[in-house]
Amino acid sequence: MGVHGGAGTGKTSLALAMAAVLAPFGVRTLYVTAEETAEDLTAKAQSLVPDELRRLSFFPSDLSEWITIQRLELGARVEAEHDMLTVIEREFERLSAALDVDIPVNADFPGPPKPWRAIVVLDGIHDLLLSADRGGATGTTGLLNRLREFILTCRDLKALVILTAGDDWAGSRAFDYLVDVAISLT
Repeated sequence: MGVHGGAGTGKTSLALAMAAVLAPFGVRTLYVTAEETAEDLTAKAQSLVPDELRRLSFFPSDLSEWITIQRLELGARVEAEHDMLTVIEREFERLSAALDVDIPVNADFPGPPKPWRAIVVLDGIHDLLLSADRGGATGTTGLLNRLREFILTCRDLKALVILTAGDDWAGSRAFDYLVDVAISLT
């Protein structure tokens, strides 16, 4: 899923709300951001959980049981490595390895089949792509190809990928081709 929108349109809130709604079904979320702090996202995630969900006996009592927030620092790490694609690829490899576990889709939740084992949110993907433009010869095209491969791997591993990007990102057409559903928020 791709979510476009200007600042303050609710891209982050939509992704966090989807994670909260699916948490009672054992769906864990990895939230990777290049924009917001983990503390801000934790507070926002807590505020988006409706009281009706909190009261369910099977809703995870601790936020860390259903969401992991990871801030991807683009500045110092990229300068040290001189290649944004290398940094992103390492993150994707670690995530793919974490998802590539032979667990039946419903092993931890005895009920109706869940649509995904996990949700992976790449929030502020436009920041990553702009960094790739500045990061080397392969630039955005190389990163888009790696993102496409990563999304296909996640699909095979039964994980939903949500990419968010600002409306003003000039590469949004290429971004839309990475996903099955593109949503524009205003």
